[in-house]
Amino acid sequence: DTASRDDDFPTGEAFSSSDGRGPDANPTPYTVALDAPQHDDLRSQGLAASLQWQLPLATLTSISSWREAQRHWLVDLDYSAADGAQVDFVDRYQRWSQELRLSSPASDAALSWLGGFYAFRQIADSERPLEAGDDVAAFIPTLAPGDRLSALPRLDTRSYALFGSLGYRLREDLRLDAGLRLVTVQQRLDFSQQATSGFSAAGFRAFGPVEKSASETAVLPDLALSWDLRPTLSTYARYARGSKSGGFDAEALGNDRSDPPAFGEETVDSYELGLKSQLLDDRLHANLAWFLAEYRDYQVSQFQPVGSVNLPVLSNAGKLRSYGPELELLALPLRGLRLQSSAAWLHAEYVEFVDGGGAGVDYSGKRAEFAPSWMLNGAMSYDRPVPWGTIARLQMALDYAWRSRFYTQPSNREAFHADSRSLLGARLSVRDIDGRVELSLYGDNLLDDRYVETLNRGTLGTLYGRYGAPRTLGLRVQVRID
Repeated sequence: DTASRDDDFPTGEAFSSSDGRGPDANPTPYTVALDAPQHDDLRSQGLAASLQWQLPLATLTSISSWREAQRHWLVDLDYSAADGAQVDFVDRYQRWSQELRLSSPASDAALSWLGGFYAFRQIADSERPLEAGDDVAAFIPTLAPGDRLSALPRLDTRSYALFGSLGYRLREDLRLDAGLRLVTVQQRLDFSQQATSGFSAAGFRAFGPVEKSASETAVLPDLALSWDLRPTLSTYARYARGSKSGGFDAEALGNDRSDPPAFGEETVDSYELGLKSQLLDDRLHANLAWFLAEYRDYQVSQFQPVGSVNLPVLSNAGKLRSYGPELELLALPLRGLRLQSSAAWLHAEYVEFVDGGGAGVDYSGKRAEFAPSWMLNGAMSYDRPVPWGTIARLQMALDYAWRSRFYTQPSNREAFHADSRSLLGARLSVRDIDGRVELSLYGDNLLDDRYVETLNRGTLGTLYGRYGAPRTLGLRVQVRID
């Protein structure tokens, strides 16, 4: 497969002056003042192959893959018409993976099993130059046009895992499943930094190359019990542990550091209780779940002062806890008509985040970022065959999504409080007899709700945000070629 995306949508628009100390000179929404063209271009291609071999007593599965990806992201750092500074990210990735899996044959036996091995390698090369423009002295007096600061990280990651699971039907209506995954991750970082004299005076210096390595091992259990109370009603309980590997914060470094700081592995213990039902002759499905997730060393990215500018810093919060209920409903009242709705309430709070905003600034008790308290969704779709010449099917859909306010930064400052969002969308599609061509007329955000997707503090101190797309109408043509 191969994919290409060219996105010229701005990273965001200023909500303050470039240094963050005054109001925005262009306060009208959807208005930017940029002197450099913004773009975020992605290229990706890959190969995947799977092999399945039916043995007398088991099934052997092999999945092999390779992927190459590149991202080129250009950002105007001062969010103004002045030629202050810009950063030009170029990231390249090479990934390989191999999985071998042996599983019990499909049968009605009380015992089922699975075991396997997984290997993964990724090489990531990055170049992240920050370049000073003709007007840079108005923002950072020590810099002159042409000054350049560039971080050059290369990260080689290797991961291996052994995994297995057992499932046993204790009786006809009761089943126990248990799994275990042993994961080891090895990382090697080669890092260097280039800086001109202007950036040296601003708190950055040239050094490198520096080599650092790290390794970690995680044991991840999974246990689930399901009980069929009746043929149309079942309940379950599940516990699982997950992990996200640590790494190195390989952004530009100030004079107080000579090598990139490391951040630790994130782990989560999750608990879930649920109820699933099929009612009214399978025309109504209702699912209810309650979950609890306890995070340790939760990984957080936020802008913090480094030298004379703000740069993204990735670090570990001590503990984060999230919990809440979720309700899902699916109704099939008529042939071709499908009604869906869901509702969720979420509590997500930093239980422990000492020095979260710098030395002596405690974020413990703050709400987690991008975690609205309420989320409501609804959808209606109708699909029916039609005898209209070469047109075989007609599809109509209406969907609605609402979420409450949330913070975009763990500081919970009002400047980072994003408003609620209410989105209504619709789609009308027709498909030909062979199912090869589909033509769709669609509308997104039909209520033209004005909402902010993210709010942040930029490199020069600018408070900036990015609005979601306004009312959008479009026509899409999909062609399938066998």
